[in-house]
Amino acid sequence: MRALACLLLVLAACGERAPTNPEPGARAPLDLLPGQNQKGLVVLEGRPDRPFYWDFDRVPYGEKPSHTFRMRNTDSKPVTILDLQANCGCTQPRVAIEVQGERIMGRTKSPVLTVPAGAEFELEIAIDTRLVEKMNIDKLGVVRLRCDSENSPFLAFETHIIVERLFRSVPAELDLGEIPRTSGKDGRADLSTELAGSAARILGIERVEGPFGATVDATQVGAETIWILLVSARPDQPLGTVHGRVLVQTTDLQGQGDKGRFEVAVRGQVVEPIVLRPASLTISSGAGASARIECLPPGLKVALLSAVLEGEGSDSVELAVSAEAPDEAGRASAFVLAVKPKGGLPEKPLALQARVRLSGPGLEELRLPIAIQPR
Repeated sequence: MRALACLLLVLAACGERAPTNPEPGARAPLDLLPGQNQKGLVVLEGRPDRPFYWDFDRVPYGEKPSHTFRMRNTDSKPVTILDLQANCGCTQPRVAIEVQGERIMGRTKSPVLTVPAGAEFELEIAIDTRLVEKMNIDKLGVVRLRCDSENSPFLAFETHIIVERLFRSVPAELDLGEIPRTSGKDGRADLSTELAGSAARILGIERVEGPFGATVDATQVGAETIWILLVSARPDQPLGTVHGRVLVQTTDLQGQGDKGRFEVAVRGQVVEPIVLRPASLTISSGAGASARIECLPPGLKVALLSAVLEGEGSDSVELAVSAEAPDEAGRASAFVLAVKPKGGLPEKPLALQARVRLSGPGLEELRLPIAIQPR
C-alpha cells in the first residue's frame, strides 16, 4: 500500500505518467560533488569546488543566458519541491523532469514538482539582462529551493553575472504617444556611453524596424559626447498601436571595430488628426458636462462649420461650442463643447448625439454620444 501511495503521488505531480528512472537500488553509488549532503536532492553536474554556483561572467545587455543544474533525488521516497524563490526579478528559475520520454515542466506555484525516489531532474536558472538594474558591475543572483526532504529541506543556488552595456538611452524606450494619422510624429532620444570616459562610439543607424525613419548625430556637451536619435513615425499608417526599434552600430568598449549594437524600442498609437476627449459624455447632474476637440498636428487650425444635437429629447438640452484662442478667421486648434439640460435632469434617460462639422482635412465630422441620466 505504501508503494502504491507513492506511485499515485508521482503520477499526480508529473502528468499521470510513471517515471522512467529505475529505483535507487539499481544505480551505482554516487560520487557526489563536495559541499552537499549525501542524501536528499543533490547536484550531479556542476563546479567541483562549488556545486551550487555558476558564473555567467560577462554577458552583453539584451541576452538571456541560462545554466542547468542536473540533480537527483537520493532519498528513498518522493520529494516535493514546494517553491523556488529568486532574489531578483531578472533571475528566472524553473524545474523539469523527463517522464516516459516526455519533458514535464514544474508549476510556477506551490507545489512546484514531485521528484520520485532515485529520479533525476533539472533546475534551469535564466537571467534576463534587460531586467538587471545596474550595468557593468558584479551581480550575485540567489535562488532558494524549498522541499519536503528531511535531508535537504533548503538549497541555495548562486549565479554571478556582469551585464555589459556600452550605451544608454534617455528615455530608455521612445514612446511617441498619439501619432496623427495624416502627418505622423517625431520623437527624440539622447544616447550616451554607460561609463564616463568610455572610448565607445556610435557609428550610425544599422536598421529601423516598424513604420519609422531615424537619424543619429553626435554633439558635444562639455566633455561628453551625446548622440541625438531622431525617430519619425510615417504618416498614413493604419489606426492602432505601432511598435518597432532602432538598431545603431557601435564600436567596442575600446572604441575599435564596428561589431557593437545598441537598440532603442519605439512605440506609439496612430489616431485621427482631430480627436474628442472624452469620446462620449454621461451627464448625471443639472450642471451638465463638457468635451474638448483637439487638433493633434502642430499648427493645425480648423473652423467650426456647425454643431447640432440629434435624438429624442434634444430640444431640452443646450449645446454650446467655443473656440480656444481663435485667429481672425475664427479657426482654432481646440474647441470646447458644453452640454447642459435646459431645465435640469429629465424625467427619463436620454440618448443623444452631438454632430460637429469642421473645415479641417482628414476628419471633417465628429460625433459625440451623450447619455443623460434621469432625475
